[in-house]
Amino acid sequence: MNESANLHHTAHVESELSPSGSIDSIRDRIAAVQAQELDHHVNEYDAIHEQLQRALTAIDGI
Repeated sequence: MNESANLHHTAHVESELSPSGSIDSIRDRIAAVQAQELDHHVNEYDAIHEQLQRALTAIDGI
């Protein structure tokens, strides 16, 4: 599993566990974007945006 796929998998698992775990995962994913190839940035930011929306929805539901 490559680093991006591993981060995505980890983020998904953490988002299932708790909003705070999800926020930490999101922060890590944002920090890791610059290490990726430039052509992967858009897809990663889209995935991060989706994860942020899920985290905010979970927080609103608390």
